[in-house]
Amino acid sequence: MKKVAILIDGGYLRVVSQKLGLRHTPELIESVARSCAAEDEEIYRILYYDCAPFSGEVKLPVSGRPHKFESSDEWLNRLSRKELFAVRRGVLKFRGFKPRRVPVTPETLKDEDFKPDFEQKGVDMRIGLDIATFCQNGAVERIVLVSADTDCIPAMKHGRKAGLQVVIIQLQKQHLAPELLSHADFCRAVGLPALPGTHTGENSMISGTEVKNALDKIEGPLRKYCWIQERVHRCDVRKDDEFQRTFNGFYRVRRGPKWQECFYDLLETAKQRTIAFPEALSELQRRTGRFEAVFASKLVATLDPTKPVIDAVVLGHFGMCLPAYTSPSRESKTIEAYNELARKLRGLLESGSGKLILDAFRLRYPLADVTDLKKIDLVLWQIRE
Repeated sequence: MKKVAILIDGGYLRVVSQKLGLRHTPELIESVARSCAAEDEEIYRILYYDCAPFSGEVKLPVSGRPHKFESSDEWLNRLSRKELFAVRRGVLKFRGFKPRRVPVTPETLKDEDFKPDFEQKGVDMRIGLDIATFCQNGAVERIVLVSADTDCIPAMKHGRKAGLQVVIIQLQKQHLAPELLSHADFCRAVGLPALPGTHTGENSMISGTEVKNALDKIEGPLRKYCWIQERVHRCDVRKDDEFQRTFNGFYRVRRGPKWQECFYDLLETAKQRTIAFPEALSELQRRTGRFEAVFASKLVATLDPTKPVIDAVVLGHFGMCLPAYTSPSRESKTIEAYNELARKLRGLLESGSGKLILDAFRLRYPLADVTDLKKIDLVLWQIRE
């Protein structure tokens, strides 16, 4: 059993739980924390970093009337009394007010048109100090970090240099910056539990508002995607500069000319036969010298639009992530993740959220010749932080 310390950025977890319609309670925090430990890990301590709610009197931005913020930190005290928990407190600073809507309309403004702006101070510093302490005292072998703050990277690097393994947690429907993944030994997906009394709304993965907002954004991308799918079978992609420019823009290809030459040659030759994801992954690595799970999936999905595209945003909706760069058996685990993503997308297609997306998509873009799976993919990609 490996001893681990679980470090939770409370501000980050609060934002995620609220966006999923969950109340940020000590019970939810404890459940998430214990879900972060693997079966072969023994929890040494759970460190929770947060600020007590702001208390104080300020002047409202328009009327100038005094307004008093009153709150209690009893929930933090309750959390600190749970087994293995320690609460590290930063400071919440009041930075004034900011408009609820931008741009600001020229109509007469009221106090209600503004919301308070708070800034959390000292949390990332305390995370860094605790990681440095674990490096020095050797109390744990592994750090499990629940945060999306890239300011933690220097502490993560220090921990790894000192011999600690670092696990970064990818919470449900969340996207982690590539830099965080680069400086972690493992990425572990964790879903948030819907505990009794924690849910604030309908238990649905996607809301109607999110779907509508996503559909508002995809007209241009949808047009490019349809052009790519129509063109790929009518040209030699190795020689068609317009196809390559459009494909590179749509799929965010940021590789050099030699890599692109290998990729488009494989795409062209694969048009003559069926190529599965494992073969595309292996062949692309053989030709380019790079492990390219994302682009292997894009190649396969271009030729067979019923197949999924690996993307961090879409993976995040299902609480998934690819294995870390240093993960043992990386190739087999990546193939497992690809197959699991395909299963989850098929499940979503049959769910209430999936039917909501498909119905709204058909109503908005009735002439779009796109597979149902791609409709889901396009919408999910737009629902991101």
